[in-house]
Amino acid sequence: MELSHDFDNRINLYKNFCLPCSSNRQIESSTQVIAVLSPEKDFEHEKSFYKGLNNFNIVKTTSPLDNKSIWMEIFPKNVSKSHAASWLAGRLNIKRENILSVGNDYNDEDLLSWSGNSFITENAPIDLKKKFKNVPSNDSGAVKTAIETWTNNFSQYETESYL
Repeated sequence: MELSHDFDNRINLYKNFCLPCSSNRQIESSTQVIAVLSPEKDFEHEKSFYKGLNNFNIVKTTSPLDNKSIWMEIFPKNVSKSHAASWLAGRLNIKRENILSVGNDYNDEDLLSWSGNSFITENAPIDLKKKFKNVPSNDSGAVKTAIETWTNNFSQYETESYL
């Protein structure tokens, strides 16, 4: 079964950094918990996964191992790409609307929704491509295209007005 194959591959890849979960206490002290869902599961099954996990940040991503299975990565509530970018922007005194982000999967969605200028790659899931500006795939110059598009849109302004 594909799910077991992807799960087993993940465990083997990270065997020096993971433990089987045997109690709620282990979950509460973990930095990350991962559930691997079969690619055949429907959206209703995925929605039921979120019930009872309101105090956590759940990040959906496509498995980089088999490019089919869905991983639900469970983190403490304040751990996310957008939280990290917001913290850094605050430290550097950069306005959110002046930040560019490029993503290619569900695990980038919170950052893409947060940043002022968001681009999604051509090889991203269809529902994300409908929400954000599209650029070529991540293997075909996505970041370069996003930067060029972004800089062309604000080249008429002085840089100081963006800080």
